[in-house]
Amino acid sequence: MKNNMTSKQIILWTILIIILQIFLSLIFSKLFKTNWSFKNTFCNISSLVFWIVYIIVNIIIWKMTKR
Repeated sequence: MKNNMTSKQIILWTILIIILQIFLSLIFSKLFKTNWSFKNTFCNISSLVFWIVYIIVNIIIWKMTKR
């Protein structure tokens, strides 16, 4: 039961963060008057670093809840 809850929480957080990232990229594209696209949102280096760290943290959490 506890493992199930944590995996659901991780999925919810992931969805929330994706929405937040799209929203922020839309705001920044309006501010700096650049063309906005999904490719720009998910291919820039800061977002790439963020997703790598996020995935590693989730794997660690998942491993800890498995024990």
